[in-house]
Amino acid sequence: MVYFSIGLESYNYIYPHIDTEFTAEFKKENFDKIQVGMTRSEVEMILGKSFGFDSLNGYTDDFIKKEFKYLDYYSHDGKFEFADFAWEFYGIYYDKDTLVIKKQTRWYYD
Repeated sequence: MVYFSIGLESYNYIYPHIDTEFTAEFKKENFDKIQVGMTRSEVEMILGKSFGFDSLNGYTDDFIKKEFKYLDYYSHDGKFEFADFAWEFYGIYYDKDTLVIKKQTRWYYD
């Protein structure tokens, strides 16, 4: 009943990451250490293994568009089993040489 009164995919102000599952070794402090130009192996030494390394094509959404080819993601939806809340995405985008071109966090309400 409480779930429906607060709405579907709501942001949980008490436990913001209630529905965000992180990789076993993930720490926000370490995510903040990632810098543009690092190699994927350097990132892995800092953050550990990601949930997935996807091959995709696109452009970053910042002022200077950079083409990316790969994405490592360290969080995903679905941690909370009894309701569906917003979740926070943590991802690292790489160029064709697997050098970091952008790191991103974003809240999803899906």
